[in-house]
Formats: sequence, C-alpha cells, structure tokens
Amino acid sequence: MSHTLSVTLPNGSHRTIPLSGDRLSLGRSSSNDLSYPEDSGLSRHHVALEKVGDEWYVRDLGSKNGTLLNDERLAEPAPLKPGDRISASRVSIVFDGSEPAAGEATVIFSLADTTEKLPTHTVTLGDLLPKTAGEGLEPKAYPPKQWTDPVTALVRAGRELVARKPISVLFHDILDLCLEAVGATRGVMLVLEDKDDPELTVAASRGGEFRISTAIRDRVLNERSSLLIGDVMSDEALRLRQSIVRQGVHSLMAAPLQTDERVMGIIYVDSPVLWRQFTADDLNLLTIMANVAALRIERERLAAADEARRVLESELERAAEIQRQLLPREAPDVPGLDLAGYNRPCLTVGGDYYDFMQRPDGRVVVALGDVAGKGMSAALLMVNLQVRVQMLAEHPATPAAMVTQLNRAMAGSCPANRFVTFVLCQIDPFNWQLAYCNAGHNPPFMISSDGRIRKLDGGGLVLGVFPGIAYEERIEDFQPGDMVALYSDGVTEAVNPDGEEFGEDRFLEILLRNRHRSAGEVMEAINRSLDDFCGPAASVDDITLVIARRTGGA
Repeated sequence: MSHTLSVTLPNGSHRTIPLSGDRLSLGRSSSNDLSYPEDSGLSRHHVALEKVGDEWYVRDLGSKNGTLLNDERLAEPAPLKPGDRISASRVSIVFDGSEPAAGEATVIFSLADTTEKLPTHTVTLGDLLPKTAGEGLEPKAYPPKQWTDPVTALVRAGRELVARKPISVLFHDILDLCLEAVGATRGVMLVLEDKDDPELTVAASRGGEFRISTAIRDRVLNERSSLLIGDVMSDEALRLRQSIVRQGVHSLMAAPLQTDERVMGIIYVDSPVLWRQFTADDLNLLTIMANVAALRIERERLAAADEARRVLESELERAAEIQRQLLPREAPDVPGLDLAGYNRPCLTVGGDYYDFMQRPDGRVVVALGDVAGKGMSAALLMVNLQVRVQMLAEHPATPAAMVTQLNRAMAGSCPANRFVTFVLCQIDPFNWQLAYCNAGHNPPFMISSDGRIRKLDGGGLVLGVFPGIAYEERIEDFQPGDMVALYSDGVTEAVNPDGEEFGEDRFLEILLRNRHRSAGEVMEAINRSLDDFCGPAASVDDITLVIARRTGGA
C-alpha cells in the first residue's frame, strides 16, 4: 500500500510527498531527505520515518526541541495511522493526510470567557518605551529596556525590513521574524485594511486553524495591550475547551500592530510545546517587534499610496491632454461670424464641454454643456455627450429635435446621480437667424450693438433624467453687432477669498463694456476680470465660455 505525506513548510506553503523506500529523515542538515536549514528550531538530524514490516513508524533522533505526535511529545518510536500529525519546530507533517489549500488559514473568534478570568500578563508599548522630558519626567529615570539575545532579533528585524517590498511579502516576513524571535511554532497576523472598517482579515499565517477569544481580540485592539497566557492548561475553564485541546495550545501571546496614530491589527502566536512556555520577556519582545512592524507597514502603505497618487496624477494629465484635444482647435470660418470658446477645468479633467460645428447645409451649431459632478466620471460622460452631439449635427434637424434625441440617448447612459445641463444655438448665415434650445442650462445673454440685453429663456429640463420629454426652440434675429454669450455656472458662481460670488451683474457689465470688441478680446476681458476677482482662490467649478458675434452688414 502506498502512502503520502502532506507537509506544511516553515514558510507556510504546502507540498505532498509520496512515501517510498524504507526511511525518510528530516532536519536542518542537507544530508536529510527533507532539509530545512532556515528553521533554526530544527536539529541537524531531527526526526525520521521508518518502515517496519508493513507499518511506518516515527522516531525522534534525539533532537534538542523534540518532536510532537498529535500534539504529544514523542518519547519512543510510534506506529503511524492515517491522519496522524507530526510536528517538528515549524514543520508539520500529516501521514496520509489531504493537502490544505495554499495560503489559507481559518481564524475563529470564540465568544467565551473574559480575559479577567484568564491567567494573563499584560504590557503596553508605553510601558516599554522610555518617557521623554516633554511628558514632565526626567529621561534618565526611565532608561530603555535592555535585552541580551532579543536585541539580536530586533537588529535582524531592522535589517530585514529596511528594503522596499510588496506589502503581501512584508506581512509574511514580519510574521516569520516574530515567530523566530519568541520561539513560537504557530502564528497569524490579522490586519484592519481600512481604519474605518472594524473587520480583521488574515494577512499572513503559519498554521491551520486559530481560535482566538473575542475578549483577547478586543482588549488588544481597544486597550492597546499585549497579552500573555503562559500556561493555558493551568486554567480549568480553558483546559476543558475542546478547541484548545484539539489545537494542543500550551502558551499564547497577542500584541497590537500599533503606531503612534492607531492600531492596525494583531499579531497572535501560540506554542503547543509543553517545554516552551512564553515569558514576560517574550511578551516585551513581541510588543516591540509588533511596533517596529506596524511602523514599517505604515511606511509601505504610505509609499504605495504615494505611488498610486503619482500614477493617478500621470493618468489624469494624459486624460486632460486628450480632453483638451477633443475641444475645438478653431472655429468655422464663416464670413460675418466671429466665434471664440474657452474652457478651464477646476480639476485636472472636467465635465464642461463646448463645441462649434458647421452643418452640411452651411448652418453653424454652437453647443455648451455642463455634466453634474467633477473629475474623471464627469469627463467620461462629457465625451459621451460630445460624440452624440457631433453625430446629430451631421443630419438635418432643428435644434429642438436634436436636443430631444440627445436627451433620449443620454438617459440610457447617465448614472442615477448624474445629469447634464445643455444649450444649443444654431446660426443661419443666410438669413441671420439664431435658433436655440435650452435643456436646464443658464440662459445665454444676447447683447445688441446699442447695449440692450436679452436673456434667451425657454427650452426644457436637464438631459439624462426623463427620456420621454420633448424640447422647444426659439428663434431670434441676429443683427449686425449683436453678441451672444454662452457660459457655465462656474463663471457667475466663481468666488473670491471673502466668499463673494462673481455674479451675473459683473458678467453683464464686462459684456456691455466690451461689446464692440472681437469675440477673442471679449473672452480675454472676462478671464482677466475673473482672475482679478478670485485672486489666489482655487476655482470650485469648471469655467466654460463661448462668444458669438455678428460682424457683417445687413
């Protein structure tokens, strides 16, 4: 009959090995069949499996730290049966056992006793770090804690953790360092992925199933205390718990992954080895190492966030360049018509849009839209709007018909929390009439050469909300010297450092004062006034303007 071994390695990975021949040995030495020199808890020749007749036996080879068979110390060779577990330091072997899923660990928080009933020793990071004069105490009265061998562990941790590495690799390295430093055989690192989310997730583990008291978890997280239960079996209530018995836990510790700002998780370690009982010094060391680890994790997270920010900024800059290329580079060359447009997003990319299009029959379409919201989502919806407007401009239709079709199309692509305000003007250079349709946007202003002001009202609701509505259009004569100004609310709602809005009155005053100048010069005058008014205050909304002037004779 053939047999297999399911081996859990010191790094937490798993492998299945067919058991062949008459003998298989394990230890740190390379002369073993299974050699793990990185596991300092193993002896050079630690344990062997030997075939006697038709049976396999496990025998400890006089190892320093001993071998466990089903969580009991192996004193003499013992026969193996399917499912038997052999533990040698951090290597675990199951005879004829199934291979667990790689990288998985089960953590169950048990609703049980409170920590007040447990034989615990506690310590906080503040107990271990020296006080400063700023806290009203003499520094010399609180010298730093000194360890002998543990100092080596801390130095090694500092060297191991100095290099940049992926956060997932960092978690496993930290757990391995902690296990080795305190001589634990099993452990798990639980982290809070989001400081606003109280749910702990497994970041790294060495072992299978962990059952952790909710009282221990809550005390570590809420009180920032490290806990030690030196001898689980000395407490009658714990001794009778089947989860403790099944796991063979003898001694355990838990420490907070703590920075000065917050607790980001827990490191939990335990030992089933009867002759390895954690001490107060072990708890002190684990507490300090957890603090070092937390600072390193925080640094890596900040570095990763900074890198993500740089990547996002680079992507946004590229998106902004694409968006700038989508706006018209120049206006159509139509005798008697002077056009100018301007867009300034308040963020890198924006949701405002303007366009000039000359239709096949020679009429000129001027469009301006404002997508509710800001940033990338608004910019994507703006591109959708622009493409649809340009497609509709290719076909003969009135402005009202164009906007009605545009609304039906946008209603199918606008999210529930988005809509678009939009205004479309069509200028006929043959009879010089201006037809316009407004979908919930700021009404354009028409300024005549003699200074009269008309607000071009009328139209319908915003785009993208009610697909079945129809829009109306209105027509105005476009006389020589008349000027039409289309604008987004970022113009009139711009604020100065005192919180005062630019307003319609200032906007109209600039239009009136510059009504005899070219469209480009009018645009420049408005922008100068906005800059002077707002000063260093950043824009809180996109600013978009279109000026259309009739320059020819009657």
